[in-house]
Amino acid sequence: MCQEKNFFIFCTCNEKLNQSKSEKPLGDYLWTLRKFFGHRKQPAKGRLILPKQDLGNGLRVEVLLYQLNHDIENSFDFDYEPSERDSLVIHGREIGYSFVIHKDGNWVEGRNDPFRDIEREIASGKIEKRTNNKK
Repeated sequence: MCQEKNFFIFCTCNEKLNQSKSEKPLGDYLWTLRKFFGHRKQPAKGRLILPKQDLGNGLRVEVLLYQLNHDIENSFDFDYEPSERDSLVIHGREIGYSFVIHKDGNWVEGRNDPFRDIEREIASGKIEKRTNNKK
């Protein structure tokens, strides 16, 4: 019996991915990958946004963490090797945010301190759902 298994791909939206029949856009879900560059001398001021565990459409923090920790080479549509304290923000219109961070060789729930840490965006795009048939 064939079993359909869904994965998510962090797509920078290049043409080759959009032509694949096994990948489908997942609504208005967006992502941003950021690299940690150090700490600010003076902390910034602001307000925190509380993250969500479940953004809908099967996009749950635990599912994303499992995929990132077990299939990183197929999670992005570009070559990417995570560095310590890289962070990934998943967001969409009116559906909230989720944050994951690379620490001690694994992706975990959390993020760098937005008021103290310096980060720079290294990639962004849309999230697509990829389907694999397994026997």
